[in-house]
Amino acid sequence: MVKNTSEIRDISLYALHLLVNEGKTPAEISLMLNVPPVVIIGWLQNNSKNEIAKLKDKIIQLEKNISNLRGENYY
Repeated sequence: MVKNTSEIRDISLYALHLLVNEGKTPAEISLMLNVPPVVIIGWLQNNSKNEIAKLKDKIIQLEKNISNLRGENYY
């Protein structure tokens, strides 16, 4: 059984890996990890949102860097 938030984070990232890299379905992941499918789906949604937010932040930073290199002001 999952005991702490660090362990939940590790397992939820592993679930995302299984979905994306190994093509497993949430139901298959649920059976593999012995966790209810609704929990797996929640983990996948949360991890996806977090990864998208990180990518958006990186894009904004790159846009700022490009503007600075061109001598423009970033708005």
